[in-house]
Order: sequence, then structure tokens, then C-alpha cells
Amino acid sequence: MNRKQTAIFVLLLIFSLSPAYAGGETYEVSIEMYTNFIDPSTIDPMAEGVTDFLDVNLSDYATIAYKAYEDGDIEKSAQYYLALLNYNVAEPVAIYNLACCYGIMGEADLAARNLQRAFRAGYRDIKHILKDPDFDNVKDDADFSAVLDSLTSLMQEKTVIPTDVMYNDAKIKSKCLIKVPANFDSTKSYPLVVGLHGWGSNADGFLKLWDVFGDPEFIFAIPQAPYTFSLGKDIGYSWEEWIPDEEELTLQARTESEEYIMRVVQILEGSHNVDETYLMGFSQGGSFTYSIGIKNHEAFDGIIPLGGWLDEKWLDEETLAAANGLPVFIGHGKEDERVSFKKAKDAKKLLEKLGYDVTFYSFKGGHSVPEEEAEAMIMWIEEQ
Repeated sequence: MNRKQTAIFVLLLIFSLSPAYAGGETYEVSIEMYTNFIDPSTIDPMAEGVTDFLDVNLSDYATIAYKAYEDGDIEKSAQYYLALLNYNVAEPVAIYNLACCYGIMGEADLAARNLQRAFRAGYRDIKHILKDPDFDNVKDDADFSAVLDSLTSLMQEKTVIPTDVMYNDAKIKSKCLIKVPANFDSTKSYPLVVGLHGWGSNADGFLKLWDVFGDPEFIFAIPQAPYTFSLGKDIGYSWEEWIPDEEELTLQARTESEEYIMRVVQILEGSHNVDETYLMGFSQGGSFTYSIGIKNHEAFDGIIPLGGWLDEKWLDEETLAAANGLPVFIGHGKEDERVSFKKAKDAKKLLEKLGYDVTFYSFKGGHSVPEEEAEAMIMWIEEQ
């Protein structure tokens, strides 16, 4: 499966804060939905609910599809890619990933046919296709090999002018939204909570949390992640950029995001009367909250990773040990399908072992920030 381009397509809001993540309904896929073709002449445009399908959040399908693939549940992954493609039959990465699912399942004919469809939709990464282990189970099939040879030839013919890629250090400007208490008094000091949105989301989407908080007595600042990618007709934002075969550049891109967040913190502390500073994030933002907060522990009075994961590859043992006085509030849904509940428990276990002051809040629910969790977080801030 093409992980870079999946990252470009899976919104892993996909790690965003849509109504589904803020405690609203989650979307389930009906198998009938993508096994039956719709005859346009049978559609009644005046029927009740005829346009309700337009409210479906396709980012949920893409997120669950990729998560299922990562977890080894290939049939479920195929189901969700099929559901997604029912809404957009021309999405090349989703079609390619569906072909990968069939390849893993050993369905040579379906893998070949969907590889052809992905090509027609615009998928052209022949180098990735040829080395993708997802097709190992079907690569010796004569018909699949013939299709692959044909596509290889067609792609080589279309590559008349060689294409190279250059990465530069151009600076960008990214907005940061700020909310203050309803009775805000500039002569008084307030806690500052810097919130990092999830992958695929944006500052405006994450600002919806303000309503979930109620009427908090803190300043809430939401910087927007710097790296953009396509979500079909929309633009998604990410805190990191994966650059294929360029581990050093990938690390540099991540480091620049971390430095950008710390600049936001410093600017806000200078422009507002702040008495305490907390770093909070959801999903991918929660993962960055762990790494940035621990690396810069002197700058924060506490960190609040929600629905996130602690990635130890970005934190060495010495850095982890040095921040062991940092208060941490971990929040996570027990039925989270996108970032497993186990990751939250593993982070709690590791940090407590190192001497961190960890408050662990779990709730019955999925990848979301429900009101009950928000209330517990606010109470925790007030107790610090």
C-alpha cells in the first residue's frame, strides 16, 4: 500500500475533529451500499432524506480503511475503501489501496482489475507498484503479471520528460485562532491552553472544542499545522511531512513543526497575561503534545494528550527521564478504532515508571473529545 499517498488522502481528521470526534454519531457502512448499483431513473429527487448521503464524512471511511489495513484486518479495509469509492469512483489512491487489499487476500483477478482502474484514474507510481509487498501473493499469477507488464509499459511511455523533486526551506505563514473567556479582563492573568488539532483537520475545526468546554476560564489558542495535502475537494493539514527515502528531511520537517509550535507559545505568553501554560492535542496533535511537551518540559505546567500516542522514536531515554516532574493528563476512549486504547495505557505505564505525575481519564467511546472528558480536563487544569 502506498503510505505516503495514503497519508495524502487519509484524513486521518483522520485525526480531525468532526462531529463524529466531538461525541456525535459514528458512521457505519452498509454492505448493500456498495454491492448494489443505483439506476438513476429510480431516484425520486423529492423523496424524504434523498440527500442525506451528502452528510457522510468520507474522512471516516478513509481513516478506518487505513487503520484496518495497519491492523491486518484486510477484509474490513477493503469494505471501507469500497464504501468510500461509492462516493468518489475516480480517487486513484483509494482504488490502488483497494487493489492492495485484494493482492494481500490472494485475489489476483480483482487485484489486477483494480490496478488497471487506479491507472485510469491517474495513479502513476510504477516504482512503488513493482516493489509493493502487498502484491506478493499474486505476483506469480499469469494474468496479474500480464496486467502489471502492460501498465509498466504504458507508464514508461507516458514518462517522456524526467521528473525530479526538490525540497526547499521556504518559510510559510500559518494562522493561529485565539479564544478568551467571556468575561475576559486584560488586567487579570489566565492559564493558556495551546491546542494541536489532528491530522487532516484544521484550526477552525478544532475550535469547535471551545463549545464542548462550555465557558472555560482560560485562553485557548489553536495554531494550524503547516503541511497541506489533498482531501479530494478539501485541504487537509498535518504536523509532519513524510518524504520518501529522505529520513533526514522527514525529521527536519517534523522539527520545524515543533519549533513553530514553541514560537506560538512564546508569542502568546508575550502578548497575553499568562500565568500557566498547557499544551493539549488530539490524535496526531496528541502525539506531538507528548514529544514537544516532554522535550520542552520547562515551558509547560502540564501536557494534555487526548486520543494520541507516545512515539518513543522521537524521544530518547535521557529526554524522557529529564521531564519526569511534568504533570500529564491522558484522555482516551476505550473503543477508539483509530488510535488504540492500548497506546494510551502503554504511555501511562511508561511515564509512571519514570516518575511522571499522570492522571489517566478513560471513557466509553471512540476517537472523540466528549463533554465528560473536557470537564475532567478543565478540573485537572484548575487543580494544578
